[in-house]
Amino acid sequence: MFYFNKILSLILLPPGIFIIFLLMLVIYMFVKRLYGRHFVAIITLILYLISSPLLTEILLRPLEDKYNVSDKKAEAIVVLGGGAIQGRKSVNSNGTVGDYSASRLLTAAQLSFKYNVPIIVTGGQKFSDSGNESRISNDILQGLGISKDKIIVENTSRNTIENAINSLDICQKLGIHSIYLVTSSWHMPRSVITFNKVYNNVNIKIIPFPCGYLLNNNKKISGFDLLPQMWALEANYLAIREYLGLLILKIQ
Repeated sequence: MFYFNKILSLILLPPGIFIIFLLMLVIYMFVKRLYGRHFVAIITLILYLISSPLLTEILLRPLEDKYNVSDKKAEAIVVLGGGAIQGRKSVNSNGTVGDYSASRLLTAAQLSFKYNVPIIVTGGQKFSDSGNESRISNDILQGLGISKDKIIVENTSRNTIENAINSLDICQKLGIHSIYLVTSSWHMPRSVITFNKVYNNVNIKIIPFPCGYLLNNNKKISGFDLLPQMWALEANYLAIREYLGLLILKIQ
C-alpha cells in the first residue's frame, strides 16, 4: 500500500496529472490527425523530461559534486542569501527565510561555533514585497546563539556578483585573509567563479563550504525515478539556471 499510494500521488498531483492530460491530448490529436500534434507531443516530452529525477541526476549531480566540505581553517564566513519573506512572524524575527537560506545559515552558525569566527551575512531586499535577507538572517543567527559582535551585516546586495563585491569591501576593511564561502551545493560552482573574479589580485583565500544538498550521494536508480516529480522539476530548474549563469560568466 505504501508504494501504491506513493505512485498514485505522483500520478494525480502536478506535474504528473498535467503530463497525463497532455498525453491524452496527444493521442487524440494523432488519431484525428490534427494540426499541431507534433508540437504538443514535443511539449509533453519536454515537460516529462524536466520533471524526471533521471534528468536531475544528469544535470544537478555535476554541480553538487564539484566541491566538498573543507576542514581547512578560515578567518571568517561569508554566507550568501537565498530568499526571505517579510511580515511573517518567526521565533526571533518579523520575517523568515526560505529553505535554501535556512540551510546556509545553519551551516554558517555551525562553522562559527566550531572555529569561533565571525559571519558576514550578505544579501539585501531584492523586491519591494520581499524581506531584507541580511536583517532577518541576523535575527535568526542571534536566536541560534551567535553573539551580535560575531555577525557582520551587508544588506544591500541583490545577486551573487554584488555579494562578492560588497563582502570583499568588508573583508579588506577588517583585514581578513581567508573566508569560508557558504552557499547551496548546486550554487557553489557559479559562486566560486564569481568570487574568484571579484577577489582576483587580492590576498584573500576562498574556501568553498557547500551545503543544502538535494541528491543523495549513494542514491540508486529505481522505478520511481521514471515518474515525474515536483521536487525534480524544481531541481532541474535550479540546475538549468545555474548552467545559464555559468555560460554568461564564461562569455563575459
